[in-house]
Amino acid sequence: MQIKKSDHPHISKRKSGVFLLASFFPISKLVFMQNDNGGSIIDAINAATRRLDEKSGGAVRLVITAGPTCEDIDAVRFITNRSSGMMGVTLADRAAAQWMSVLLILGPSALAPSDDVECVRVRSAEDMRDAVMAALPWCDALVMSAAVADYTPAEPLEGKLKKSDGDLVIR
Repeated sequence: MQIKKSDHPHISKRKSGVFLLASFFPISKLVFMQNDNGGSIIDAINAATRRLDEKSGGAVRLVITAGPTCEDIDAVRFITNRSSGMMGVTLADRAAAQWMSVLLILGPSALAPSDDVECVRVRSAEDMRDAVMAALPWCDALVMSAAVADYTPAEPLEGKLKKSDGDLVIR
């Protein structure tokens, strides 16, 4: 599939009309850093949403994923990562401040978006996928900034895993 360059150096548009936002910055500094042309990732999203505004008459509906996911090993233990969800929550708040309708799909996080952002809390990668799939027919744009777990145990145990002398192998 051919990718065409748009007006912004970090936005490309596929033939399908889907805009791809590409980042060349460390995730922790993505929202706050400036690129070589003086624009932030917020500017890149604004450029994409301006194009959506033209097509939708100004009522842009944005879905943003954020935060980590937790994958249960047993009833007590789980695999996750240290994502706080700050980048996605910040993007959601900024988009809502610009009069966009925003649905934030947020994994386990102590953060909360502003009151202008609708928030769906999820726990696992499967929960996040289900929430995104349910939101797709509603949204004009999707920003996936969640730090989804890389691993999911094949069969989480119902109860608590008992201690043993041997090695623990998770499948």
